[in-house]
Amino acid sequence: MSGTRTVIDTVGFSGSIAGRPPRFGGFTAPEVMVRIKCDVHGWMNAYAGVLNHPYFAVTANGGAFELKNLPAGTYTIEAWHEKLGTSTQSVTIAEKETKDVNFTFKAAAP
Repeated sequence: MSGTRTVIDTVGFSGSIAGRPPRFGGFTAPEVMVRIKCDVHGWMNAYAGVLNHPYFAVTANGGAFELKNLPAGTYTIEAWHEKLGTSTQSVTIAEKETKDVNFTFKAAAP
């Protein structure tokens, strides 16, 4: 299988195997988060967010993130974790203002 890659997800995505047309035609609406997995190697997977705006971030080591050039306004910020779900907070930001937003996720009880 070296040199080939197949990915599928919950919406029927098919990757690029030579001679096989893709079954996935694209997204028509935002999707957060779409799981992408290899149908050959069960341990290989990733997640992708499809958004209709440029305001998103991936956390750095330690969990820090930054949303640059966010216009003034009130927003709902959502953090997502593949096992712990989502957490949201409302934040109001003025022009040229910087604010800290902290998210805490709790693991489910055993």
